[in-house]
Amino acid sequence: MTGPTPAVVSCANCGRSFAGRYCPDCGQEVQDIRRPFGELVREFLGDFLAFDARIWRTLVPLVTRPGLVTRDTIDGRRARYVPAFRLYVFAGFVYFTVMALTGGGLFAPRITSDEGRTVISFRGAAIQTGLTTGDVADRDEVPESPEEPGLTTRFDERASAAARDRQAFARALIGSLSYGHFLLMPIFALLLEGLYRRRFFAEHLVFSLHFHAFVLLPGAALVAASVLIPGASSDGATRAIISAWTLVLVAYLFRSLRRVYGESRLRTALKLMLLGLGYGIIVGVVILGVAVATVWFY
Repeated sequence: MTGPTPAVVSCANCGRSFAGRYCPDCGQEVQDIRRPFGELVREFLGDFLAFDARIWRTLVPLVTRPGLVTRDTIDGRRARYVPAFRLYVFAGFVYFTVMALTGGGLFAPRITSDEGRTVISFRGAAIQTGLTTGDVADRDEVPESPEEPGLTTRFDERASAAARDRQAFARALIGSLSYGHFLLMPIFALLLEGLYRRRFFAEHLVFSLHFHAFVLLPGAALVAASVLIPGASSDGATRAIISAWTLVLVAYLFRSLRRVYGESRLRTALKLMLLGLGYGIIVGVVILGVAVATVWFY
């Protein structure tokens, strides 16, 4: 028994008559946007983020079996999984949305003004300037100099303005960090390229996409929990949570490297230390650069 014969339609773009979903001449899909908005949203999510059964077949092994999704993808067994880049985009969307809604939780940037200085710190990176919010208020009462202020003075004034409206600056910094995190993803792949020279860069890139997706998704849960659970945002609890999360990431990365690249425990441990050292320095530089740029353009 044969199925129903597809209806013959006329392409709205080039006028070609055909039977099917895509025009054989121009390639445009047969699609009418004059539909309920909810249906269009579901279609967008399904096409762009692959929101079907594959999302669960991807997330469960991604979290519970480090490196398996990457290994299968490299070996060609990828039809069951969400494509690596779509998974990373989904994870980034979830993480930075949670960060924006919660103000950052335990990963929130901190701004303090003390002893004549404004200090902006985030995840170990800190910017220290020479003005407090009071200094700027006093300057407003002094006639401006005919000379243009120097770069240092301008930066100090912008940092002091950020300290006056800390929540607005925190939102701006979180938005900027999303671009910084995207920059880190190929840098991580380049570091893997230096450690594992007999592989194609595309393999390292898939590894990086999957690893950063793992960092972001449970990280979003930690941020939400630090806001919703009483006492989780205290300094002591924050340090303990971040320390525990760092250990989880190290263990996860070690297992992933072993499964994907197949080297011995000793060689993997040595390369993990080199990778962690190099990547840690780069992360600090990127975060500091993003924070400086955010202050300058604030």
